[in-house]
Amino acid sequence: MKKEQKMMMLAGFACLMCVSMSATVGVLASQETEETSNTTPTSNTTPTSNTTPDAKTTASTPGGDCVGAWGEWGDCSQECSYNESKGTKTRTYSITTEAGEGGTACPHTDGKEESQECGMTACTPLDCVGDWDAWKVEGTNQTREWTITQEPKYGGAECAVAESVRTETKACTDATACPPVNCVGSWVNVGSCSKTCGPDGKQQKRYDVSTPASGVGGTACSYADGTTKEESCNTDKVCAVDCVGSFGNWSSCSESCGPGTKRRTYSVTTPAAGTGTACAKDDGYEDTQACEDKPCDVNCEGQWLIRKNDIGLLDGGKATKITWEQTQAKSGNGLPCRWDFMKDGNPGNRWESKTVKDGDTAEFFYENWGDIDPSRYVELATGKGQWVGNSYKYCVRPTGGTGYASYKGGPICDGDE
Repeated sequence: MKKEQKMMMLAGFACLMCVSMSATVGVLASQETEETSNTTPTSNTTPTSNTTPDAKTTASTPGGDCVGAWGEWGDCSQECSYNESKGTKTRTYSITTEAGEGGTACPHTDGKEESQECGMTACTPLDCVGDWDAWKVEGTNQTREWTITQEPKYGGAECAVAESVRTETKACTDATACPPVNCVGSWVNVGSCSKTCGPDGKQQKRYDVSTPASGVGGTACSYADGTTKEESCNTDKVCAVDCVGSFGNWSSCSESCGPGTKRRTYSVTTPAAGTGTACAKDDGYEDTQACEDKPCDVNCEGQWLIRKNDIGLLDGGKATKITWEQTQAKSGNGLPCRWDFMKDGNPGNRWESKTVKDGDTAEFFYENWGDIDPSRYVELATGKGQWVGNSYKYCVRPTGGTGYASYKGGPICDGDE
C-alpha cells in the first residue's frame, strides 16, 4: 500500500513539472517574438524601399473572415545615431479580403501605419579628406585648387586647409612648366547684314578668343575677347531697280497742211540697275508718225492731149478726139479742173464751163490741117483757145458738139464778131 502511494506522489510531481515547463516555454516564445518585432536595424547597407502586398481583392465571401497582414518595414530615417539622434521606420497594414457577413473582422483598418524606433547605433566619426590638384596654366599664371573628396561628418576632424585659401596662384617663370601658347581668335558676325544690297548695309562683328595666350612668351591676340565693331556689308550687290521711262507728247505736224511727220521722244527717268527690268526704249529714242492736220488748198491742174491715132477722126477731118490728163489733184479748198467748151458754134459763139476729171474726153476743132502736125503730140494748156502754126485758131467743144472756130485777130475761139 505504501509502495502504491509513493508511486502516485511521483506521478503527481512529474505532472506538475510538465505544466511548469510548458508555461515557461510559452513565456519564452512570447518574449522572443516581442524582442524580434522591437529590434532596430543597425546595418549600414543601402536600405530597401517599403514593400506592400500585391493588389488585393476586396470582394468578400459570405461567412468568410477578413484577410490582412502587415507589410515589410520601410527604410530607417538614419543610418546611425549622432548626438543622441533617433531614427524611425514604418510599415503599413493591408487588407486583401474584406470580412463577409458573419465573418471575423481584421484587427486593423486597411492602410493603417505603425512606426518603430531604429538607427540607434552610434555613428563612426569621418574626418575631412582633401588634397591639392596639379598646377594649371592660366594666362601668365599657374593656379591650383584644394579639392575635398570627403566632407567631415559625425564629429570628424575639419579640413586642414581653410576654404578661403583653397586656391593658390603664382606667376609663370619657367617655360617648361608654362610652355608658350599663342592666342587664337577671330571676328564673327553678330546677326545679319542690315541690307541685302546697296551701299548702306552694316554688319555687327564680335571678336571671339577661342584660345587665350598663356605660358611664358605666348603671343596675345590683337583684340580683347568680346570686342565689337561695325563694318559695311553687301556693298558689292547691286539692288534690283526697274527702269522707269515714257514717251513725251507728240510734236506738231511738220507741215501746216497736207502730209507731214510728227515726232515724240522716249525719256528714261530711272535707269535699270542690278537685275531690274529694262525700259522698252533707250533714252532719247525718237518715234515718228505720218500726220496731216488739214489738206492744203491746191487747185486741180491738167491738160488736153491729142494722140496720133485720134487725129482727123471727127467732123470730116476738121476735129479730133482729145483726152484730159489730170496732173495735180484738187485738195482742201482748191478749185476743181474746169474747161470752157464751145457750144453751138458760129453764129452765136456761146460757151459753157464744165468740171473735167482725169480721163474725160472732148473734141478739138481746127480750121486748117496744117495747124496739126501729125508727127508730134499737141498739148493744150489752160484757156479757151490758143494759136497754132500760122495764126490759125482752134477750140475745144463737147463730144458731138457743133461749135467751131472762126478766124479773127484775137487768141480766143470766139467766132464772128
